[in-house]
Amino acid sequence: MSNTIGDLLDTPPQELLEERERVRRQLEALERESDLIDRVIEMVMEAGGPAAEWFDDPSRPFVAVGSLRWQIARLINTSDPQPWSPSDVLDRLATSGNKKATLDNVRVTMRRMATNDELIQPQPQLLMFFPLKGAEAMLAEMEEEGSPNGDG
Repeated sequence: MSNTIGDLLDTPPQELLEERERVRRQLEALERESDLIDRVIEMVMEAGGPAAEWFDDPSRPFVAVGSLRWQIARLINTSDPQPWSPSDVLDRLATSGNKKATLDNVRVTMRRMATNDELIQPQPQLLMFFPLKGAEAMLAEMEEEGSPNGDG
């Protein structure tokens, strides 16, 4: 089937529906393939070794691959030291390729990471998190300026 608007307008309705269904099946197949590749990347990263180190190399641009926890840790720990809110993290993950993460997923994961001492959350009532490296200086600076506002 041709994909120009004029040709599509001249196509019988039944053929349009069939073409739409064919395209949707192709999209579903591509989505399954993409999910499989994402899972293999997670397995490679979990296994460790040179391939995992390649993904973790801070000299490489951030790409949202691997588990959500790994993505958050790499994003926060390899960026310029700054406080991060869950919505900041979600925005950056989305622009880096993670279209599946939700604000709730990110918020819960960041809280768990703070509980496990992977991030610093100085005030539990505020949804503001800090990387382990450089957090003390950032917190001291914030105390001089006043408290940050958290989100969500």
